[in-house]
Amino acid sequence: MRPTPEACMGCIESSKRTEEVKLRLTERELLDISRLAAIDERAVAEQIVRMLRLSMYGTLNCRAAALQGDCEGLQGSGRGWR
Repeated sequence: MRPTPEACMGCIESSKRTEEVKLRLTERELLDISRLAAIDERAVAEQIVRMLRLSMYGTLNCRAAALQGDCEGLQGSGRGWR
């Protein structure tokens, strides 16, 4: 069983977010991210932060955790969580 992405991102700093980024999406992208957020029972902004963190840190942290034996079943695709 693969660990959850959050379990492998435990060492990422989670201080209060103070910076803003303007993001333009197509209607389809907004609809899709809204659906993903609803499935995970998250706000759209929180879903975007989660996906961004997975993209930036997921693979690196899970590989480091795997070396320490914290993540089991990690696939070595180098592409992170899908």
